[in-house]
This record gives sequence, C-alpha cells and structure tokens, in this order.
Amino acid sequence: MKCKTFVAALAAFTLWGQTQVQASATPALTEMKQYVNEYYYPGIDASKVKKSTSMKQLSDQLDPYSLYMTADEFSSFYNEVESKLVGIGISVSEHAKGIEILQVFNNSPAKKAGIKTNDIITKVNGQSTSNVSLEEATQQLKGKKGTTVQVTFYRPSTGKTYTKTIKRAVVNIPNVETAVLSGRIGYIRLNSFASDSGEEVARAIQDMPDNIKGYIFDLRDNGGGDVSAAENIVSLSKENKVVCLLKMKSGTYYVSTNKQKVHWDAPLAILVNKNSASASEMTAAAYKDQHTAKIYGQKTYGKGVMQQMFELSDGGFLKLTIAEFRGPQNTVIHKKGIAPTVQTTVNKELYTSHKAYLVKQLKRYTKEPNIKQSASKQTVTIKPNKDMDWKTLKKARVALMQIGGQTRSVTVKALDKKLVVQSKTALPKGTSYYLRVTSKKQPSKGTYTYVTIK
Repeated sequence: MKCKTFVAALAAFTLWGQTQVQASATPALTEMKQYVNEYYYPGIDASKVKKSTSMKQLSDQLDPYSLYMTADEFSSFYNEVESKLVGIGISVSEHAKGIEILQVFNNSPAKKAGIKTNDIITKVNGQSTSNVSLEEATQQLKGKKGTTVQVTFYRPSTGKTYTKTIKRAVVNIPNVETAVLSGRIGYIRLNSFASDSGEEVARAIQDMPDNIKGYIFDLRDNGGGDVSAAENIVSLSKENKVVCLLKMKSGTYYVSTNKQKVHWDAPLAILVNKNSASASEMTAAAYKDQHTAKIYGQKTYGKGVMQQMFELSDGGFLKLTIAEFRGPQNTVIHKKGIAPTVQTTVNKELYTSHKAYLVKQLKRYTKEPNIKQSASKQTVTIKPNKDMDWKTLKKARVALMQIGGQTRSVTVKALDKKLVVQSKTALPKGTSYYLRVTSKKQPSKGTYTYVTIK
C-alpha cells in the first residue's frame, strides 16, 4: 500500500531513545541488517535478511514505511516535517493520473504560476508521475533555490492540460495557524507534527483572548510527523491519562501523558479527514478514546505504525518501523483509520463543528425562523414579525456571526420598520450566518435567525 499524501512525509517517527551510531568500518548494509533483526516490527524471517545483498533488496522486503535514505534524502525528509523546504510550495496526494494538489501555499512559486487546489500533476520535467511513488515524484519537484522545474498538470474544472516552468524557492509553510471565530471559538490548525509543535500549539492556546468558549483543533490533511509532538499535544488535556498503546517486538506498553504548563481551558473539537494520518491519528484516537474531545470529519487514513531513525556509518539513515500504536482503549488504527464522532461531508468539518458551538450559545435566545429577510453580497435586511418589539429593536445590538468564520463588522440602520445590516466587507455567495439581535439593556435576551447569502 502506498502513502496517499505527502504533506509532512506521512510518517510517525520518533527520536525517543534514538540509537546513536558512531561511524565505523562496519558496512552500512551490515548495520541495516542488525537493526532490522533487532527492532523491525512485527518481525521478519532472519534468513531473508541474511540473503539480502543490497539495501534496496532488504528495503523491498519490509513495509512501505521502512526504507534507506541518503544524507540528502534524510535532510529533505526532515525539512518537510519541520515545514522548511525548497520547492514550488504545494502539498499533494496520490492520484491515478499522477499526483493531486491538496494545497497551494500563499506566496509560493506554484501560487504565482497559477496552479490551483485539485489540479493533477501528470509530468515533472517531461517524466510521467503516474508510474512512480509519491516520494519519487515530489523529490523531482524539489531542488536548489533558483533552479527551474517544468510542471505539466491537468485541471479537472476545465478539462485542459497546462505546462509551466516554475522557479524553485524557499517556501515557508506556517505550521500553526490561528483565528478567533464568531462566538469566541478559538481555531488552531496544525499542518505537521514538527519537533516543536507541542510548544507551538500550547503557545497558540496561551495567545488566545480571554473568555474563549471552545476550541477547534484542525488536523485535516496533516500527514503526521514527530511522535513526541503528538505526546505533548495529547497531554494538553488534563483529563487525558494515556497517549497510546504501543506494541513492539519487546512487548506491549502504555505511553502515559506528560506534565504540561498549558491546557485546553474550554471544550475541544478536532477536525480530521481521509488525509489525517499517523501522529494525527494517534492524537485523534487518544482524545476520542478518553472522551475528551469530539471528532468531526471523515475516517482517517489508517497508518498506525511508528518509525525510528537509525544513522548509518555511510552518513545515510534507516527509517524503520519499530512499533504499532493503538488508541488508549486498544483501538486499532493501522489499515482501519479513526471513525469520527460526527461524520460530515467533505469540506464541511469546520462549518459543522463551529455551528454546534454557536447553536449551544444561542439556546438562551429566541429563534425567529419566520423573520422576513433578504440578503445581498454585503447587506442583510430583516423585517420584524409581530412577536418583536420594534421600539426595542431600533436600539438593539446586532451581531452577524459567520458559521465557520468570524463575526462581521457591521453598521445597522432602522429604516421603514426594517433593520438594514450592512457588512463592511463582502459576504461571499454560499456563506451562512446567525444574525443575533439583543437588547442593549438586557444583552442576555434577544432573538436570532439563520441567513444564507445566495
């Protein structure tokens, strides 16, 4: 089975107790064989290892996540996990026709070249991407800063194929992105489990404004990375006691959470999709099994094995599967994935989780489904019904709360017994809002209605 996404190497790897191998006269292949015999999980016939005459031959007998990397390949792998790379600035997944683009990073060479999400790269420098591994294809896109690469891609929306020559550059990928959504819901997105991701997420929680009512932690399209980062992130919940159940050649162990100075201080929702893999799945399973977060989205990728890096005497590295990890309740992840608590349609994970928070907040107000309303690109006009006191309404406070977004800054006018709510920024077609109307004197009382921009 091939890796389906290569956002951050789609790997859970660990440096826990990493064996330090000193340079010696021992051939690297001999060292590799020793590590495979001693640590490879779930194990391999020693005679097959002994008969292997090359690193490739030995790697081919292991699982898809175990392989030999040269020093340059390891540097590239590590930089991707740490969100530091030279390339064109995209994240991709496997596709029958080549490699599909999941994300185009802002200010990247790909963005400037007009490449879009869902485009399918069919050739790199004239070579087909449909008959090589995802790692090989993405390796061709990388290179030295300032060099060029020719990319041929198919755009499903137009049915056309395009070819662009793109200059490679250093791409700075923001690993943690934050926002405060309407209803004072803190949003934190993690793109990769880098070595310092636990500290970054903790800092993001600390930097949120006071009185946050809930958190949405976004792990969609996060292919995993450093397991120690997942351990720290699971430990951000005081109620979590276990990170995972670890099955190794030497036995089965529970990995306990560690002490953290910062914790989630409000209810938590976690977003996942089919590309959430490895350390993302370890995190989601830990929260789900211990009932400390609600998981929204679709079933995750299903990579529940962990790799360790072994440095070899030739300067290369062996990335070797050393364990299977499961959820704290012995929930199998590998080849099965994590089923969400709340199944959503694709790309509706944020909308659904945020809406649940807002609905809970609005329960104390009166829902007015029959308010006559009209909505344009920038204006929402409502005509009060008989149940509403117009005199009070003229002096009301109005909040236009985007579902899956932020509260809009608006101006409000009372005109001909209608309330005209005008946003200072455009309201995109298809976006939805709760329009909340409360009394200035009694802010705990009021009404609300649902608005969609058509």
